[in-house]
Amino acid sequence: MRVAMIVIDSNEVCDDRWRAKGIPSPHVHPAIAAVIDGLKFEKEVELHVVFGNSRISLPQSVNREGITYTAVPSARANLPGMGGGLLGRFLGIRKYLKELQPDLVHGQGTEREAGLVAAFCGFPSLLTLHGNFRELRKIFKTRLLDYHWCAAHLETVVLLKIQGIICISRYAKEITSGFSKWQFVIPNPVDGKFLSIERPPRSSRPKVICMGSIDERKRTLFILEACKVLWEEGLDFEFCVYGGQGWEGEYNAKFLTAIQPWIDKGVAKYLGFTENPEIAIAEADIMVSASIEESFGMNVLEAMASGTPVVAPRVGGIPDIVEDGKTGLLFNPLDNAGCADGIRRILQNPDLAHSLSQNGRLRAKEHFSSAIVAKATVAAYQKTLQNNTKRK
Repeated sequence: MRVAMIVIDSNEVCDDRWRAKGIPSPHVHPAIAAVIDGLKFEKEVELHVVFGNSRISLPQSVNREGITYTAVPSARANLPGMGGGLLGRFLGIRKYLKELQPDLVHGQGTEREAGLVAAFCGFPSLLTLHGNFRELRKIFKTRLLDYHWCAAHLETVVLLKIQGIICISRYAKEITSGFSKWQFVIPNPVDGKFLSIERPPRSSRPKVICMGSIDERKRTLFILEACKVLWEEGLDFEFCVYGGQGWEGEYNAKFLTAIQPWIDKGVAKYLGFTENPEIAIAEADIMVSASIEESFGMNVLEAMASGTPVVAPRVGGIPDIVEDGKTGLLFNPLDNAGCADGIRRILQNPDLAHSLSQNGRLRAKEHFSSAIVAKATVAAYQKTLQNNTKRK
């Protein structure tokens, strides 16, 4: 079975900061990289990873561990509001697929060319829904023709056209139930580096961390408020925030203002983007998430895989990952006291912390490894081709 997986290369779309560090294209989200890593051991699949590149004039292919990666020449043509040469990459990749003649096309994500190509390629196709831009449009209160507004409308078009959807959680299945006849609930896999990392000895002062963009969706201020309650109770711990400020604006400014007094007191740190999240997570005693919307919850899974106890909201796809009280602690998403209580319980109960650490790591290994997810993905490929044959 020849499969063309369409991915978005951050080296091309964003900037050259990764390319300058020697990271080869395509530079993709860790969940996508883990899927590819698992599929290289599936012998019935001939996998071609295809992505657009405006710097070349002819397709360039390289084989890495049995997988063919092909950069396809593309023009710098844009769609309104989206930028980054999306239309040029869409046209270039679709043209290349006519030459490749894959049995099936698998698009990774809806917001850019991956979903668009999968939906309009003319071959049997599947799409993995990673984000939920229709909901993000509401959270970020988007204006006409800004990025989230355009991405939400593009997502709707793609979901209406695509033959099958890989839903990374039961929540993702619910929000796409009206779009496709064929749905497969297959979670994101976790990168093996999180499962294999050794946790260093615990320091005398516990470390509580959060990871992700500083924005209304991730609600870093919500976590800071929960930590303030605990500091005022006299609990001694350090709160470290990792994450970039991808959407500059009022929320970022409020966060920086709010955390500064606690930085001055020596109990908080804002450390920005980290290139080694597995190390940051493994060094922590607790990882806290407060997202108001999550199709999956990758940072929660990565923490569990690293053996770091998690406190997370009962929202979106997170309950598919965390078994409350066994592999992590869940709270109602608007309950700040519940978030603070989860952190407090772990800080004050070493036996609970140890149990959550052990159980979380075991669950991540048994249910979310690359090998397990790859086998489920191949089964979805086979089912899609069977369904397509029946339709003919």
